[in-house]
Amino acid sequence: MEKEKVYALPELLFGDFNGDLRKTSSCCFSALKPKINRCFPLVCLERCSKKVVSVVADYFAAETLSVAKEFNILSYIYYPGNALSISLFFHLPYLDKTTSCEFKDLKEAIKMPGCRPIHGCDFPSTVQNRSSIVYKSFIYVCKMLHFADGIILNAFTNLEADTIKAVQKKEAKLPSIYLIGPIIQTDSSIKVRESEFFMGWLDNQPCNSVLYVSFGSGGTLNQEQIFELALGLELSGVKFLWVVRAPNKSPNGAYLKEMMKNKDVDPRGRNHASPYFKSNQCG
Repeated sequence: MEKEKVYALPELLFGDFNGDLRKTSSCCFSALKPKINRCFPLVCLERCSKKVVSVVADYFAAETLSVAKEFNILSYIYYPGNALSISLFFHLPYLDKTTSCEFKDLKEAIKMPGCRPIHGCDFPSTVQNRSSIVYKSFIYVCKMLHFADGIILNAFTNLEADTIKAVQKKEAKLPSIYLIGPIIQTDSSIKVRESEFFMGWLDNQPCNSVLYVSFGSGGTLNQEQIFELALGLELSGVKFLWVVRAPNKSPNGAYLKEMMKNKDVDPRGRNHASPYFKSNQCG
């Protein structure tokens, strides 16, 4: 079997983006297409000994989809998040057309296919200011996702059965969803032993008795916030499993207050019987 080849796009220069991460992300969307346009002929026509039949891109590189169509190449988006996020992405262009105010100002919770109603104030921060370039860029990416031949998703049916069923319905006329989750790290024998220890401990706990806490890449806490959260968990008297990241001097924990406003949380937790509450973000 021929070894896979990796080709890098020309480097993006971020010096002109004024250091604003969100503006940088938006500028990336518009800056990627011309670079992808230049790269595709090079890869597809000049460097490959065999015909390129498909391309897999990160959802931040959604511009790849339109370029792939020009070359009659199948295009797929890999998204490492969950099915709920994908359902929201597919539904956002419709909400954009049918909603006149900011989502956070809607009095009623928003219904989406296969999901519990979600209040607009609990939507991602990227869509909270509809007049911003960040929002417009994000809506553009959501529209582009409809042109994919398929979405490769880091999810599995036991975790989000209703949502996955909804986005896979033929009547929804959405791209095919390919479930490959959960993706876990298996390259370290130490991590494997740790995982076996924690799972063994969970197996010995009564059903619905463990609090699972993970903020993933979206929640960075400083040392003081970590101490405060640890004290709260200890004082709760509840058994918990907490995925702790190293303290960050520039914490991004503002969303925690928004998370806890809505008490209608998902009690199913991870794919395990013991957790009764899951506090999770980007992980």
